[in-house]
Amino acid sequence: MKRLILVLLFLFICIQIFSIQSKKNLVKIDIIGKSGIKSYYVNFSNEQNLDSFEIYDVLN
Repeated sequence: MKRLILVLLFLFICIQIFSIQSKKNLVKIDIIGKSGIKSYYVNFSNEQNLDSFEIYDVLN
């Protein structure tokens, strides 16, 4: 049981470190519509080439 908790803690720390590093080129976009506000995160590959990006959908 102790080993399982340590593994989960390690994974949580790795996920937090990855999310901090990947937010460097991340932009949050909020779209307001009749059904409410929808949020998206757009991750650009670099600052010079804005044509290359990924869109992450956020569940509200």
